[in-house]
Amino acid sequence: MRKAITLVAILALLSPYANAEEKSEEKKEKTKVEETTKVETSGWLEILAGYNVSKNSSAIRFHGGFNIKDFGSYGMIDLLPEGDDSADIDGLYSEIRAWYDFMDNLGIMLDYQGGTGFKDLVRAGLFIHGEKGILSGQARLMGVDTSMEHEQISLYGVLQLPADLSMDLLVEYNFDYEGESNSIYTELGFYINIIGGLSIGSHTRALFDFEEKMYDLQEIGLLKYEF
Repeated sequence: MRKAITLVAILALLSPYANAEEKSEEKKEKTKVEETTKVETSGWLEILAGYNVSKNSSAIRFHGGFNIKDFGSYGMIDLLPEGDDSADIDGLYSEIRAWYDFMDNLGIMLDYQGGTGFKDLVRAGLFIHGEKGILSGQARLMGVDTSMEHEQISLYGVLQLPADLSMDLLVEYNFDYEGESNSIYTELGFYINIIGGLSIGSHTRALFDFEEKMYDLQEIGLLKYEF
């Protein structure tokens, strides 16, 4: 009888520890499930406002992106003045892209471009992206479009430099399979971070049209704010 009472007392003393261990295991399993079902998301938005020295007009751009796991998107709107009147901004140009990574750093992309005075255009193709150290970028091969006259190969890179300096470069080669359209568009930007998300910088935008044998060069001083 005494042995039975002793055994019951020991079990009573050990039961809280057993319950605590059981709850700890349940908590670990719950944490594992939460980590497995957690969806990685990220997003960004920038506003660039400045003055186009070459065109004697204002220059305003809104652009940003959003990523959900293997899906990504990018949107851009340039507010454009009609003619050389810097006070009247009544035109726009826009780009929208959406993509899916089906392999590490490799995916498929849809691209829309259009705006005031621009023909609506939808492209489809492949892109590859990545980053290493202070350099990040992507390359796009948009081999199919709605008109079959505006295929594109493009490169884009961002370089983070010391002393709050950064630069980005965009190069787009536009062509068609019949060789009747052939042009290069570039954007080169330099930025100095002032405080927080505010930077001051410059954009050099250039278009070289080999078919029309003409080029257009624009110098823009601007302020950039990143949210």
